[in-house]
Amino acid sequence: MKKLVLGAVLGTTVLGALAFSAAPAIAAPAAQQGPSIAETRLFDGRQIGSTPGLAIEGALNSAYNRASWAGFSRSQCSVVRTQYFPVSGGYDGSAVISCTRPGAAKAAKSDVAVEETQTFHASNYGSDKKRAINGALETARRHAAISGYIPTAQCVTVHTDSSQISVGFWHANVVISCTR
Repeated sequence: MKKLVLGAVLGTTVLGALAFSAAPAIAAPAAQQGPSIAETRLFDGRQIGSTPGLAIEGALNSAYNRASWAGFSRSQCSVVRTQYFPVSGGYDGSAVISCTRPGAAKAAKSDVAVEETQTFHASNYGSDKKRAINGALETARRHAAISGYIPTAQCVTVHTDSSQISVGFWHANVVISCTR
């Protein structure tokens, strides 16, 4: 085999030299990658505003903030639904957005399975404490089911709280944690 030496000479100083074989190089075969798994999550937000538009805008901003805390960019999200209803002194707006980002390639069968855990938050209003909590819990379980946590036996309730806003009007927050 012939050897070829490349070098650069500046005056009498050699800056560098590289030796390589003149034999043809064979490209390494490309690694086989399986299909990637996209991650999709739902985020919700609520806001009280003086007009329906302000309430919905605030709710959307709240949902986008939650998505950004989870590492999603605004361009990866789309609005699923928005709604509002009148409350004392204004409007209560709520919004749900769905965010999707490409995931890593599927693990090979020989790889060890790793459990995935996610938390889901929901809030709701009701005419009594029990209805508000049950509505929030139902919404959180729906978010978990959309993300693939079926059956609901994969989920446990981590936190609930409720407060009475006025006579016959309650607000509740629920957080559930799901593992698969």
